Amino acid sequence: MNLEDKIKAKTARICIIGLGYVGLPLAVGFAKRGYQVVGLDVDERKVAAIGRGESYIKDVASGEVASLVESGRLSASTDYDVLREVDVAFICVPTPFNEMKAPDLSFIVAAAEGIAPRLRAGQLVILQSTTYPGTTEEVVLPILERSGLKAGRDFHLAFSPERINPGDRLHTVENTPKVVGGLTPRCAELARSLLAQLTPQVHVVSSPRAAEMTKLLENIYRSVNIALVNELALLCERMGIDIWEVIEAASTKPFGFMPFYPGPGVGGHCLSPDEYIFLRDSDGGLKIVPIGDYFQSVCTAPDSRLIQTHGVTLVAPANTELLVFDPAQGRAVFKPLRYVSARPYEGPMVKIVTVDGRELTVTDGHPIITLEERDFVVKRADKLKPGHALVIIKDLPCDPMPLSVDLIAELPENEYKGGRVKPSQESFSTYRAQLKPYLKKHLKYYWDVFRYNTMPLMTYIALEREGAMPIPHQDVLLCTGRGSSYSSMQSQDHGGFATVQVREVTPVSSVPIVYSLETDDPHTFVTSYGFVVHNCIPVDPYYLSWKAREYDFYTKFIELAAEVNQDMPVHVVEKVVEGLNAQGKSLRGAKILILGVAFKPNVDDARNSPAQRVMELLLTRGAEVSY
Repeated sequence: MNLEDKIKAKTARICIIGLGYVGLPLAVGFAKRGYQVVGLDVDERKVAAIGRGESYIKDVASGEVASLVESGRLSASTDYDVLREVDVAFICVPTPFNEMKAPDLSFIVAAAEGIAPRLRAGQLVILQSTTYPGTTEEVVLPILERSGLKAGRDFHLAFSPERINPGDRLHTVENTPKVVGGLTPRCAELARSLLAQLTPQVHVVSSPRAAEMTKLLENIYRSVNIALVNELALLCERMGIDIWEVIEAASTKPFGFMPFYPGPGVGGHCLSPDEYIFLRDSDGGLKIVPIGDYFQSVCTAPDSRLIQTHGVTLVAPANTELLVFDPAQGRAVFKPLRYVSARPYEGPMVKIVTVDGRELTVTDGHPIITLEERDFVVKRADKLKPGHALVIIKDLPCDPMPLSVDLIAELPENEYKGGRVKPSQESFSTYRAQLKPYLKKHLKYYWDVFRYNTMPLMTYIALEREGAMPIPHQDVLLCTGRGSSYSSMQSQDHGGFATVQVREVTPVSSVPIVYSLETDDPHTFVTSYGFVVHNCIPVDPYYLSWKAREYDFYTKFIELAAEVNQDMPVHVVEKVVEGLNAQGKSLRGAKILILGVAFKPNVDDARNSPAQRVMELLLTRGAEVSY
């Protein structure tokens, strides 16, 4: 039986990769229609919850999950080998965003790489994750064809954007029309046939790119119109006109007008200028510089390109690579540096301090890479807690014949007076008889050298000059510490990287300008003390702004909308201050209740809500906020 017949007979087996806000409702929807569905997720907690018949999102009732699991139509697994037994695979993994909407395709790449070695002839793969036009064909397609199968001939590939509105009980995955674009007409028809089993209306477009663009148009349309009404609201306020009255009146027109309402915007985060980055130029030379200094230097470089967009200054340096962390390889690599950004900032900042004394100062919402069990997890800086494991790099990438540097020979004496050495391969005790007479001349408590297997660096050098040191520089570790001890790194080794625990996260004074960087996938970079962080260059609806630059096209409406919307939380807070002052009250110490924290009206979901930014500003200025 071919796939089309299986779809009609409801014997097609379906795998949903990613069981979050998009994937779980989709899995439940198809299972309710009679299909056998297996959910695939790397989060063992989600898989276990489904196995117990429990839902972990508000859009899906636990009773529905329990009933479908009991019937055998719904199951979940963390094992990609379940893909060998299915006919259709949906990719519903996140493309994570920070508050400035920076996309990370690593989850899409990981899903495609999980499918490829298990891909069978006749299977259908549908990408649903929100992304820029071209992702299906430029990212997913080449990975899947590593299997040796040809898309459109041996297997089928399509893109159908998710349109779920998390928390919206009125518009569900089962009654919201779907859009789909296939790599070939046959791919599109098979995807349409399957999606038509779930929702009554499926609109087919000519290509995956058209479907990807459709999703972005929907998001951009909303962003631009909210920006328009926000700007008009500011103007109406100056002119003494009630914007709500104006919108109500305009809404009486039965054609050519759709109402949008003013608000705090459509809901960034970066590094302090003093944090370091690691760069490699075209000659292979390594530079370690503060990000703020580097930004200033590239702004004046003759071969750099400068772009200003929605309040952010972007500079594209030429022929420069940035040290990043590749989660797939578990090690640091150099990637081409696409942009370095700077933008004004007035919000909260935090200093992260680890148990071994490393420090990093970032905006409160900057995404930090952590390790939970064996998974890399991105967390906001202000959500880090003592004990969280931060990822740090261990080594710089090097050629097969790495350059050796003798630190003892190169460092000036005043830099290592308090240093110590420890043999890396053997023990000082091995040479007790040879060393003891010389140590007695230099150290009062010379026996501590043999007891703790460490020696003051100055003593080591003195013995070396006297011809009494049998252990060469390349066989000792250069340590810091006091007394006969030496400080340990208190980190856990994971091969190509290590982790170190958070000791504390504390608020610090803000800085006027903050900075970030953009590279190719995996959209991370290494900063001070080897910390691994996510980048924060803005995208979606700004996915399209960035993709457009590949075609030497510079969008305007998207940037203008962003600039207006990003200013709205500040305006909202100023209106609160005005209202309090009119009553003879101060914002500091005022008790403020926030009503309507959700991202959209009638939606029980506060992720990425601009109201969060309003609350941050209120808290920064001393208000007591509840919601």
